[in-house]
This record gives sequence, structure tokens and C-alpha cells, in this order.
Amino acid sequence: MGAYSRVHLASIRKRGNRYYVDYRIDGKRVRRSAGTSHAEAQQLLHEITQQIQAREGSAPGSHIDFAGLCDRYFHAEGSTKSPNTQDRYRAILSNFAMFLSGQSQPISSLNQITPQIIQQYQSSRLKQQVQPRTVNSEILLLKKIFRMAQKSGWLINNPAEDVSRLDMDESLNTRYLTADEIERLLDAADAYQQRLLQTFLFTGLRKREFEQLTWDDIELSAGQLHVRGGQTHGAIHVRTLPLHPQVIQILSDIQHDTSDRSLVFADRKGRRLSKNYLRNEIIKVARMAGLDDVSHVHVLRNTFAAQLIRQGVDLVTVKQLMGGSDQHVETIAGQLNQLKGSDAIRQLNFGLRNESSEADQS
Repeated sequence: MGAYSRVHLASIRKRGNRYYVDYRIDGKRVRRSAGTSHAEAQQLLHEITQQIQAREGSAPGSHIDFAGLCDRYFHAEGSTKSPNTQDRYRAILSNFAMFLSGQSQPISSLNQITPQIIQQYQSSRLKQQVQPRTVNSEILLLKKIFRMAQKSGWLINNPAEDVSRLDMDESLNTRYLTADEIERLLDAADAYQQRLLQTFLFTGLRKREFEQLTWDDIELSAGQLHVRGGQTHGAIHVRTLPLHPQVIQILSDIQHDTSDRSLVFADRKGRRLSKNYLRNEIIKVARMAGLDDVSHVHVLRNTFAAQLIRQGVDLVTVKQLMGGSDQHVETIAGQLNQLKGSDAIRQLNFGLRNESSEADQS
């Protein structure tokens, strides 16, 4: 197996604000700096693996293309699936193969398929109006066949393993609040709800990130919040979010009131937040504000994105602040651009007289 047998425990780690690729080759530990974003670290890990494989002259996956992997998968697993399931799997894999063939850089072997390519495929399927549930099942199948490639020694890293599952509620919701609606919502909220709402609006946190936030994740003196995500090869994914002064004040007040609690946010009785607690609080205050269609916490995350886009922040930065490729940032940006375009058209003036107005005056 060549390089495959000599490269071990490849992982992405973070120290301070920087990511590192950590791996062993021939028993010797090697650590390479990978910049300040997890995406850059993933790409470096992929490049390092390919470089080592090329140097050793035996690259797993270099002699097998995706079609070849699919053939091997159906030969090994096909008999365990019903005919309908086999047809569905073939359609999914055919879609992905067509996506690969349309890439600007030809992909002729398995080891050229990166996590970024899987994420791009995920985004392309959503743009084709494919339901998020269907996209999730497609990514799950890709993970499965790439795991088979790993076990067979054709791949070192599974390119689909670190691609996040789309949340059903979040993915279907592109609703965001206007400035007037934000004001109405905050006016209707009590002191406890104001803390929740403002923290969501100024950070763009996901519901589960908000619920799991601990004091160890917060550096008030530095004005930073560290959001911990999933794991890959034992390394925890962390993104660092700058804190708005309003949020720093909110967190300082909470810390003063509840210094004996590890979790930052709790319910009104100081207990751990239950599964639907935040959503119920949002629905309650939204109804008081006359916003009956606001029924998910994700509306506040969308509003965070919308406000940044309105202020001219580029989409790459918005996605980084939100912790990855949130599939609806581009949709929200499109909606805002349509509104901006309508306003621009109404402001056109070529010095033409309004004949209908003149007729009315006569």
C-alpha cells in the first residue's frame, strides 16, 4: 500500500487562532501551519496526503476513478439491496458523476475529490430545488462508498465525512426580519427575552451552538467567542467570532449574576435549556409583536446574515462568520438585491415630464 501504510493519525488541530495539520510518517510526527480557517486546513491536509503519495510512488485512489468505485460498491453491496434501492443509488451516484465531469479541472481519480467538491455538489443540488432531505440522503450514500474506499486502501481520508448534514427546519427557512420588525420584537420582549434575542441577532449562532455555549468558550477581555463544532480524526472544529459591544455587555451581566454555572444561558429558573425552550420563547414574544410567522430561532440567524449583507459585507465573510456554507445566505442576498433593484428603478429620472400629472392639473 506504499504511503498509505506509513501515514497515520492525520488530523486538523487548532492552537490559538491558527489551524495545524498534524500527522505521522514513518513514525515521525510532523506539524504544518494551515492558516486561520478550517477550510484552508482541510485543503492543506488533502495536499499533504497527495504530495506524500506522489513521492512514495503509490497513491491510494490514483488508479481508480469514481465510476470504478461505484462498480466495486455494487459488486460488493448490490446483492444486499432491493432492486428499487439499487436503482435509487445508481441515480444518486450518476448525478454526482455528472457533477464531477462538469468541473473546470478534470477529476480522473478518487484522490482528487476533496471536501470542498462535496460541499459544492451539496450547494448545486439545493440550487436545483432538490429538497434538503434528499440532499442529505445523497451525501450519506457518498460517505458510505468513500468509507468502503478507505477500508480497501484506495483512500486515506473520506472527503464526505466532514460535510455537515442539512437541518430540515433551517434549510427550508429563508425568512429574516426587517428593521421595523426587529424593533417591534425587541419592544415586546421582557428583560430575559431581550438577552436571548440580542445575542442571537448580534452573533448569528445556531440554536444548538447557543444552547451548548460555555464560559470556557468566551474571552470577554479579547471580545471573542469560540464556537465548537463537530470532530474530524479527533480534532474539534472551532471558529472564532468577534463580539459586538452589546453582546459583551450582556455576557458580562450574565456572568456577574451566575458565576457558578458552566453553561452561559439557562431557562428562567436557571436550569439547562430544554430542546424546544428557545423556540417557545421566540414564538411567545413574536406573537406579542404581531409576527405570527416567526416560529423558528433560525429567523434570527437569517437576520444576522441579512444585516451584514445590507451593510455591504461580502458573502465569503458572511459565511465565515456564520460558520460554514450556510446554504441560504445566497438566497437572502438575492432577495435583498431584488429589493435594491426595485428601489433603483423607481429612482430613475431622465427628465421626462409626467403627462398624466399634467393632464390632471389641466
